Amino acid sequence: MRILAHILLACACQSFAEATVLKVLTWNVGRIYLGEDVESRLDERQLDHVAAVIREAGPEVACLQEVVDRAQAGRLAERLGGEYRFALYEDNYDRRAAMFVRGEARWTSLTVEGGPQFPAASFQDGAVSALCVHLSSFDQDRRRKQVGQVLEWAGRAPGTVLVAGDFNLLPQSLDYTRLAALLRDATESIRSSTLYGLKFDYVFYRGPDPWTAAATRLDGARKPPMDHDPIVAELSPAK
Repeated sequence: MRILAHILLACACQSFAEATVLKVLTWNVGRIYLGEDVESRLDERQLDHVAAVIREAGPEVACLQEVVDRAQAGRLAERLGGEYRFALYEDNYDRRAAMFVRGEARWTSLTVEGGPQFPAASFQDGAVSALCVHLSSFDQDRRRKQVGQVLEWAGRAPGTVLVAGDFNLLPQSLDYTRLAALLRDATESIRSSTLYGLKFDYVFYRGPDPWTAAATRLDGARKPPMDHDPIVAELSPAK
């Protein structure tokens, strides 16, 4: 039975790679951070706008950061017309990540240094494994440990592997180099993803088959007082 399961997974990965274009959106939907006493997570009044951006982009996976709680994620899912399943874990870390997947998915999670519990999903009949992250903003040592834990997850996840989110690190950083040693950056062409002209947001991937990647920053989607732009990466089988 174990051999048969591996054969079926290999067939699913092969058919997926041959036939599918995979679109992934990542977006920190929070607001400009003005200190702990000022709410900076997703504004409830922005839910309609966020849903409209996701619907227009039409991703298979949407990875959002700074969603308040599962109830708010559920209200966003309703605005998406029930087309997406989602996961958000209400851990002690209030800068929560929520993942939305079009269609059915099998959900797990990855708990990292400091307590955040990132949602992970397997979908397309097990051909794709995806992880949505929001790494530590201000603690570099904690973020470095989190990067190591994300890499361990990516190294053992089956099929085509996606890791998307707000990594809170720059492309010239050591931690980016560590990530890029195992994974490819689908957003490499994007130079900035924030109000500040810096890039913190990425979609990394690896797969059993060769892929080509293109990325687009959705200019105009960031509405004040948001401070991040949504990025859409499109992966397609290499010809």
